[in-house]
Amino acid sequence: AWDAQQHWNVSRLGRDDGEVEWPLTGGLQQAAQQRLEQLAGGSRRLLELTAVLGGKVEPALLRHTSGWRKQHFRETVDDLLRRQLLVEADDRLHLVHDTFQQVLYRGIPAARRRGLHERAGETLERLAAERVEELAHHFVLAQQSHRAMPYCLQAGQRSRQLYAFQPALAYYG
Repeated sequence: AWDAQQHWNVSRLGRDDGEVEWPLTGGLQQAAQQRLEQLAGGSRRLLELTAVLGGKVEPALLRHTSGWRKQHFRETVDDLLRRQLLVEADDRLHLVHDTFQQVLYRGIPAARRRGLHERAGETLERLAAERVEELAHHFVLAQQSHRAMPYCLQAGQRSRQLYAFQPALAYYG
C-alpha cells in the first residue's frame, strides 16, 4: 500500500500469511460489509482486486489485471463510481475509504488472495517492470519467492542508494 508520502509501504513484505493487521471498529466494518453485500459478484471481485492492488490503482493496470474486456470493465467501474464505492482522483481509481480495502482484503480466502497477488505481479511485469517495489510486494504475498527475489534485491538496492536503510533491510530480509 502507499503511505502518506506516496511511497510503497514495505512493512508487510515479510508476512507469510498476507494478512494485514488494521484495527477496525465494529460499526465501520459492519457498515462496509453491508454495502458490499449488495454487490453482484463481478463488481465485488473488481473491488477485491482493487484492494489487493493497494486501494489506489491506475484504471489500465486494474483492467489488465482483471482480464476483462474494456466495455465490461468500464460499465462495472461506472456502476461502482455511481454507488460511491470507487472514486476517481489523480488518474487513479480509489476505494472510497480505507475501511473498504481492509474489509475486502480480509474477506478474500488465502489461496485466492495469493493468486490475485500473483496475477497483479504478472501484470506489473508486463506493464510496469520498473515498479520493482510493487513487484516484490505482490510476489512475496503470492508466496512466489523465486519470482520475488530479483525484485526484492533491486528494491533493496534502490532503497539503500536513497539511504532508506529500514526498507532496504526489509527487502533484503
